[in-house]
Amino acid sequence: MARSFVSASSQYLMRGDKCGISAYPFTMACWFKAASQTSTKTLIGFGNSSSYPQLYLGAQANTNYVFSLVEDTGTSYSITTVGYDVGEWNHACGVFTSNTLRASYLNGGNKATNATSRVFPSTANVTTIGVRHRGGAFANYMDGVIAEAGIWNVALTDAEVASLAAGFSPLFVRPASLVAYWPLIRDEDIDIVGGYDLTAYNSPTIAAHCPIMRPAAPQVITKLGAGAGSNIPVIMQHYKKMRVA
Repeated sequence: MARSFVSASSQYLMRGDKCGISAYPFTMACWFKAASQTSTKTLIGFGNSSSYPQLYLGAQANTNYVFSLVEDTGTSYSITTVGYDVGEWNHACGVFTSNTLRASYLNGGNKATNATSRVFPSTANVTTIGVRHRGGAFANYMDGVIAEAGIWNVALTDAEVASLAAGFSPLFVRPASLVAYWPLIRDEDIDIVGGYDLTAYNSPTIAAHCPIMRPAAPQVITKLGAGAGSNIPVIMQHYKKMRVA
C-alpha cells in the first residue's frame, strides 16, 4: 500500500530538517498517481517554516508537466517536455547538480534543464511530502498517491534515473549515496535508510502500491547458543516493513 492524499483535507507528511542535505548536488525522486490535473501538486521537497527559500519536485496543473524548482531571492525551475497521465502511476525525478544546473524527468526521460543561477537555500529547515511549506504557509497539496520517495546526496545520471522509472527500488540505484528512502508502505512513514522518519498530518490514508523490484531478503546464518538469533529481528525488520500488502 502507498500513501494517499486528498488536497481538500490538507493531508501531508513532514519532518523538521533537510535529511542531511546542505548543498548541491542532490536528487529527489518518487512515484505518483495524480487524481486530477486541476491543481499544482507538491511531490517531495525542502522548505522553510518562517521564510521563503525552497527546493521541491512537483507536478503542474493543466499541462501536467513535472518540474524541479529552486528559490532563493527569485525562483527558477526546469519543466519536463511532456505531461503525466492522470490516474496512472508516473515516475518523477529532480536532479539538482549545482547553482546553475537543475533537471526534471518524467518516467525516466522527457528531460528538461534550467541553468539560471540559484544558490542552495541553506535556511530551508523542513522536508515535506505532499505539500509545499514556504514562509510559514502550506500550499500545493497533493491530490493522489505517492510511493517510493528517495533522496540522494549526488546527481544521478540519466541512466540511473531511467532505472528508477523502470521499477527498480532506490536501494538498487547508487545505494551508498541514498540518504533517505520512504517506501510509504501502508501508514508506516519511516525512512529505512537514514532514519529520517516523517509525521503524518490530517490523516492521509493508504492505496495500492506501485509495482517495484526490491532486493531479496538476506540469508541469515547464526551460531545457536545463549542469545543466538537475537539479531535476526533487527536485520529482518526493514525487509518486512517493505513488503507490499
